[in-house]
Amino acid sequence: MLEFVTDAPWLCIILLAVTSAVSCHGPGSMKPATPSWRPGSSWKRRKPPAKQLRMATLPRPRRVWQKVDFDAAGMNLATPRILADEQDFVVTASEIIRRDPRTGQTIERVTLGPEIRDMIIRSATQVVSDGGRVAIDFREGAILTWRDPTRPQVLRLPIGMIGIGLAGDLLLLRDVGRRVTSAYDLAHADPPLAALDHRAALAALRDEAGPYVVDLVCDALSELDGLDDEWFAIAQKRDDPLWTCALKSLPPARQKESGTSLRALALQTKDPATLAAALSALAQDDDWETTTFLVGMTKRPRPKDFRETLIWEKYADAARDQVWRTGRASRVGWCPATPRSRPATELQRKALDGAIGTAHPLLFQNVSPTGSWCLFCQARADTTGDGSIDVSVAQHGELAGDHALPYLAAGSGEGWAIDEFVGADPLGRYVAVRNGACLEIVDLLAASGPTITTLPEADLRDNGILGPHRGADFDPHGKRMLYLRSGATSQVVIRDLSTGHEESRDIGPGLIEKARFDPQGPWIQMTVVPSGEWPTIFTSLAPRSCRGSPASFSIMGRSDKARIVRRLLSVDGRTDQSGDDLVGPFGYDVLRRTSDGAITIASVEGKRTVLVPAECGASLRHADAERRTVIVTCDASEDEHLATLWLFRPDGGYGLAGGEHVPEDRYWMDRPDRVVEADYNVHVDVELARVVPAPTAPRLARDEFRILRGPASSERGDYAERGDGRVLRAEVPAKRWGEIPLGPLRWVRP
Repeated sequence: MLEFVTDAPWLCIILLAVTSAVSCHGPGSMKPATPSWRPGSSWKRRKPPAKQLRMATLPRPRRVWQKVDFDAAGMNLATPRILADEQDFVVTASEIIRRDPRTGQTIERVTLGPEIRDMIIRSATQVVSDGGRVAIDFREGAILTWRDPTRPQVLRLPIGMIGIGLAGDLLLLRDVGRRVTSAYDLAHADPPLAALDHRAALAALRDEAGPYVVDLVCDALSELDGLDDEWFAIAQKRDDPLWTCALKSLPPARQKESGTSLRALALQTKDPATLAAALSALAQDDDWETTTFLVGMTKRPRPKDFRETLIWEKYADAARDQVWRTGRASRVGWCPATPRSRPATELQRKALDGAIGTAHPLLFQNVSPTGSWCLFCQARADTTGDGSIDVSVAQHGELAGDHALPYLAAGSGEGWAIDEFVGADPLGRYVAVRNGACLEIVDLLAASGPTITTLPEADLRDNGILGPHRGADFDPHGKRMLYLRSGATSQVVIRDLSTGHEESRDIGPGLIEKARFDPQGPWIQMTVVPSGEWPTIFTSLAPRSCRGSPASFSIMGRSDKARIVRRLLSVDGRTDQSGDDLVGPFGYDVLRRTSDGAITIASVEGKRTVLVPAECGASLRHADAERRTVIVTCDASEDEHLATLWLFRPDGGYGLAGGEHVPEDRYWMDRPDRVVEADYNVHVDVELARVVPAPTAPRLARDEFRILRGPASSERGDYAERGDGRVLRAEVPAKRWGEIPLGPLRWVRP
């Protein structure tokens, strides 16, 4: 019997007319699923998880000779081939099979450990063989090689070099930038970098890389600990190729010792890269002299010259970062010492025809669920000096042309220019923005009209690219807001939005990377970096503020040097939950992982109940505390990248569908809807424990607003819709990707 779910009754009639072997019904009439696994029953034990190899712990092939402008034409080298195209090398889940290219018979089998297998699947590119020696190259900077198939070895490749051929055990690599060819003996290895003392490891990397691949040397050194003294020594030598890397790698305590020289260097240098490195280091310096220096440089009038403007903005960014981190915004006079309110006259000017914005290039950003505010970006001045005002969207979403600013409009009107949108409450009354170095709260429904309250000493540092802004968050009921403060310790400040009363929670030393109200319980969720080091995100995506629709972008991950700790603090401040075993909040309880991998429900009193068995090898996808349910991927597949989607609750586990392997638990959860998207285009009815069709968008009430997404809306130029059937469109829509429409925005009949 085939089960068919649809909300179109006419389709059921057609199916039943063709065959009776169909159970056809709407989503609302589906029966709850029965558990596939119950507590106490057996489970197919999963394979052990793969471990990530650290390059610094791998042996290094021994260099035999190195020559400049070497011609290898007479060496009769075996050249690399694309591994995926080779018929004589077959990669399976557990081994590499090498076959005779003429007869197809198996020559040898090489058994793979899970970490090597995962690396091959993820990044293997080329294979080269000569006689009995085989080498497989990885994008991640390592090679798998063997002569004896029972003893394969993974070696770390030298930095910045590409393979050109193999002659027996001799692997030839070339550094194109230096025109250097080096020969390495794969039969003999030198110790890993991690086994050397700090000076020897640094010297080895300098020797193999030369001065042209500094970034790669920095990445390799980032895996080594205890280099503070070496970094400090390098930071005193401006002509050292690793000088910029040293400034970035110095801990704050050692950067402070370099403050005087860095301030002098920032004034003297004409090199943009040197200036950027110096200012980045100064932003981590606690000295009051550095504060006055950076703030003083921002008091100069904003230059008109484009290059000088970029320099001025670098100083402003460094000054804000240093002032926010040290909690000195009020002391330097940027923000008031106490909260200060004023009428929002900029938002009181309405347009008689309901227009939003002006007749200039316009990029829609957001609208509130009640339509009380609209966020958009516009360029209203010729900042390039070419005689026109033009803006376009580039490859990764960045805007090109004249400078565009974010604007906030209340209902209609030209809008209020702000520096950055921070967040808004879900009911549409309050909006948090950044202006200068200050956090400002806009109350659109205040009794006396819209008001703006400027808060003191808010820490508004942010990665500026992914996710919502770090600076503030609103609870699901629109009654409270939290924001962050820094200084000697980090603090979460909880503000009652109706009374303005604030309570501070001291988190201690370290950086609060992110904090928000748990949408399902009484917690404040946080991720904290104890070292205080800001994690770096590697991506080509444009900054969040005034970002257009990108044609493409890449996210290469984040720096893993900074250890990030999950922490839960009850809103009333009475309960604090943390630990490496913490998975996330679960109503008034929390989810914790046992040493063998099981996920348990842990009460604040310490009682634990197993919810997901250890054998599942679960990675959390969704948690619904109200229904006492979680959705996970169970890592029980032979393929590292495939997993099975399961739903668990106290009565047992329910197999749902295949899913992509998730390497870590999801921590930031959404509101507990009954139907959730558990995997890409896989929707699960949590109450029925079944996969169901994607739900249709609910009908809007007359006073409700909704952002429109998808290709059809984009083609029509519709940004949002409201309950009366009108849609939000620009006056002159864009005709093709990359173009920016002309404002203003208007609510029109489609």
